[in-house]
Order: sequence, then structure tokens, then C-alpha cells
Amino acid sequence: MANASGLEISAKMFGAKELEDALKLLPTTALKKSVLRTALKKAAKPVVTDAKKNVLPISKRVARRVTTLPPPKKRRRKDIVQLEIGTPRAKGPKGEGFIGLFFEFGTSKMAARPWLRPAWDKNREQVLKSISGEIGKSLERTAARLASKAARGKLGSRLAQRLA
Repeated sequence: MANASGLEISAKMFGAKELEDALKLLPTTALKKSVLRTALKKAAKPVVTDAKKNVLPISKRVARRVTTLPPPKKRRRKDIVQLEIGTPRAKGPKGEGFIGLFFEFGTSKMAARPWLRPAWDKNREQVLKSISGEIGKSLERTAARLASKAARGKLGSRLAQRLA
């Protein structure tokens, strides 16, 4: 996970062979990424909540905009699923994302008032533990949705061929 400033934190799960095997059963890469993205967003909710609480005394504008977001296109990679926590990148110096960076890291004239990093540090263990559970739940929902579509005959022809 990373924030808009480019601070990147990576985590690897070990012992999740069953989840990996279940993900491989999904017919398309888009479905696999969708399952992982959904799980990451749900697992990151405690960090988002605490980040909003931390930044609220500093700026209500920034607090309203803290969320999970996809990384910018220039930093996206096709082989992994990425998620950022922060404020959306707004154009121009009036954007909350722009201001949020100054609060987090400070400037030459203003001391840093970190709000995102403390939220991550506080919830890191909880997030990492909940990722595998959330992936499992997301996989179950996706499998149920695919089965329902197949039962109604609403599965696309390409998808049906891949599942067969």
C-alpha cells in the first residue's frame, strides 16, 4: 500500500497456498484482480478511518477526502494489484491531496504533522491479518455470482468456454 506521496509499503503473505489455488480457478485476470482489489479495500478500512481521525483537527477538507484509490497510471503494474491510501490527486495547488502532503511531511516553513503514517503503524498488524480472510470472502462472493450467472444462462460465451 502506498499513499499519494509515493511512500510504499509492501507485504507478502506466506501460507496462503489454498487462496492462491482458488484464485487460479477464476477464468480471467480481471476477475482475479477484482477479488484482490476488493479484499485490499476492505482490509484497509481501519487505516482510512484512523487517518481521517488523525487529520480532522488539522484540516476538515483533507479529512473528508481520505480514501483508498488506485495508483496513478504511471506507477501501475500489470502483474500486481496495488492500492493507495490518501487523498485523490487534484489538479492545482488548491487540491486536498496537495495540501495533505504538506501536513504529512511538512515544508521548510511548517513542521510535519503526520496523519497517515501513524494510522498505518497503528493498524498494520490488523490489516495484514485480515487480508487473507477478506480474499476468501471476496472469492466466495465472486464464485457465487459466477454460478448464479451460469445457472441463468447469462454467462458470456468466452467466459463459459474458460470455465468449461
